[in-house]
Formats: sequence, structure tokens, C-alpha cells
Amino acid sequence: MEIDSTIAWLVVILSLIGHLSLLLIGNSFTFADPDSLDQSSSKDSFDSGLYVSAFLFFRVILISIAAFVLLKGFESPVFGNDFIAILVLIVYIWISNLLVDIILIFNGNVIAKRSFSFSKFILNFFNLTANLNRYILKKIFRNKKFLNDDNLDDTLSEVSVSVDTEDSSIAEHEIEMIRGVVSLDRIMAREIMVPRVDMQALSLDTPLKEIAKKMVEFGHSRIPVFDPDLDHVKGVVYARDVLLQFNNGDQIDKKISEKNIRPALFIPETKPLSELLSEFKDLRVHIAIVVDEYGGVSGLVTIDDLLEEIVGDIQDEFDLDDPDFEVISNKEFFIDAQMTLEKLEEISGVAIDGDGFDTVAGFVYSKLGRIPSGGDFVDLDGITVEVVETVGRRIKRLKLTGNFPQIRTKK
Repeated sequence: MEIDSTIAWLVVILSLIGHLSLLLIGNSFTFADPDSLDQSSSKDSFDSGLYVSAFLFFRVILISIAAFVLLKGFESPVFGNDFIAILVLIVYIWISNLLVDIILIFNGNVIAKRSFSFSKFILNFFNLTANLNRYILKKIFRNKKFLNDDNLDDTLSEVSVSVDTEDSSIAEHEIEMIRGVVSLDRIMAREIMVPRVDMQALSLDTPLKEIAKKMVEFGHSRIPVFDPDLDHVKGVVYARDVLLQFNNGDQIDKKISEKNIRPALFIPETKPLSELLSEFKDLRVHIAIVVDEYGGVSGLVTIDDLLEEIVGDIQDEFDLDDPDFEVISNKEFFIDAQMTLEKLEEISGVAIDGDGFDTVAGFVYSKLGRIPSGGDFVDLDGITVEVVETVGRRIKRLKLTGNFPQIRTKK
């Protein structure tokens, strides 16, 4: 079958124009700011990856049309010979990408904004065909498990277990990091936060000299500032800002003011660590104030606390060598009372029903029903928990006795 030269070139040119348009619009979403798009879009629903995937699909169709026309030209003198046909196809694709890159450098965000409605139509069509394909495949392969948002966490957990059990070439600390990354979606801020009673915070009327002294004493470069009480955190004072105030000696007794502190990031107790890590990165902050359901301050989380869930304990020159658990034997060990029940399960190998409590101390309080004192005992699913040390009304240290399938020493 021969193709008329006019029709062939017309098809190629129209395909090139369509290809350019799709490439231009689709690629603009790779760096478009969701806030600048039409209000019908939302940051929660906007996913640049979906748009790029949809436009790539239609680009393949247009390139296929152009390739078909060019290849059919092998049978006629339209393009002269095979070499010219292939050369035209290569130039076709190369020029498309080059022109689009040049245009997007200067007008990418504008193009994404103006073409958003059309793009939504294309995406809806793409989703329709994708859902239809998924439905057909599920009918054909009934016993196969398809990956989606609902089972993604389970799949990642399976990968973690697979790496743990099948690949002995991976070091133990690398396996621990994989476990930590996979678990970020499941762990909430309240599980790793520094509780309110352990927070180091300063009043707004604290002199700069005293703030500097407290920073050295606490070993923190960022300290929350409150007024009049801890439930009313006004912001965070940074060591760098305090040092800048010491330009001359007459300012060392000056009190800090709200203009000298930076805004605090407030998060709910139920904030997943994966979202918190993204928020730290986007806002370029390293500390967040955790609030409870009533709006009161329940603790704080730093980026160090979060990273420790991935890489393990991070100690600096200010940290004391005070391990949160100390193994005596495979039937006896000591723990910090603020250890989470989940971590206790991990190191002891014993499945524990925590009755909704996060920490071992919380469980002990619930079982005793009163303020604990040294020597008190409670039973935790066959494990004897003894209160070893208290500080005021707080439980400081506990001793656990029982039969433990495994004891994982602290790395």
C-alpha cells in the first residue's frame, strides 16, 4: 500500500504538533506549583506523576502514528529511502523534546495553569481506561494480588521481611534501617516525642544571658519559649539568634522578645512520621511542638528523634551514656520506663497486649491504679515488671523478669 506524499507529510506534521502540545503540557506539571493552579485542584489531590504518566501514554500513540506513516513510506518514494525515513523519525522526537525544554524554562508554570482544565480531562480519560484494564485483569487473574495504596504498606513490610530472611549479604544495621523506613507511616509523633514533663523550655521574660547559659546546660541549640505557661508556646529561640544579640556587652541582660524568636511548628499527636519528615524538609525546621486533642502541649519532636527511628540512637557530646535498656541475662533486664511497648516487643521477642498504652510506664500506672513506688510489681502478659526507681510521681526505671525468646542488645 502506498501513501500519497501530501497526506503522509500532513499526518506527520499534525502528529508533531499534537506531540509537541502533549509534551509541553504534560512536562509542565513536573515542576508546577499546585498552589498556582486552578482552585479546582488541591494540593492533596494533585499528583504530578499521574499527569506525566497520562501524557506519556498519549505521546506513545502519536509517535506510533508518525512511525507507521514513515515506515509505510519504505514501500513508496515518499521519503526516498529507508535511511531518510529513520532520520526524519529521530529528528522528529529530538526536536519535540528540545523545543519543549526551551519553552518550559521560561513559561512552564503558566502553561500548567492555563492548561489544567484540559489536562484534567485527559487524566480522567486515562484513569477510566486504567480502571477498566484493572477490572478486566482482576476478572482474569482472580488469585493475583495487585499493588495499590491500600496494600502498599503491607507490600513494603513483606519486602522488609524478605530482605531480613533471604539476603544474608545485607548487614544487620542496614536491615534495621529498612525496617525503620518502612515503619515511618505507622509510627505517630506521640510515640517518639519528648513528653511535656521532660521538655526544656524558657519563659518569654528570660534574659538573653540566662538563655545562653541554659542552652549550654541543656545542650540544645533550639529551645521553645512560652508565655505565660507551657500551653502557650510563642515560638522557638535559636542559639544563632541569641549569639547575634551579643554584639556588645550592654545587651547581655536584655530580655528576649517575640521579635527575637522564630515561629513554632505545631503538630497533632497522631501525625505520622513520614508526613512529619516531609514537613521538616519543606519548612526547613528541626523541631515541632506536639499538641493533644484539647490544644494543650503534650511534648516536642526534633528531627534527631525522627531519624533515630531509621538509623538508631544518635548521641552527641551532650548526651549521657544512659541506655534505655540493660540486659542482665536472657531472663532479666532493666528498661527505661518511657520505653514504648512496641520497642519492648522488639527487643524481648514477646507479644504484648498494651491495652492502648504507648509506654511501659503508662501500662504500669494503669495496672497499679495509684502512684507507684519502688518495689511495686505488675504482670505484663507473663512478664513480671518491678518498679526499680521513681522520681517524684514518675516511674524512672523498671526491671523485667521472665522467659524471653530473644534479647536484642542495643546497637
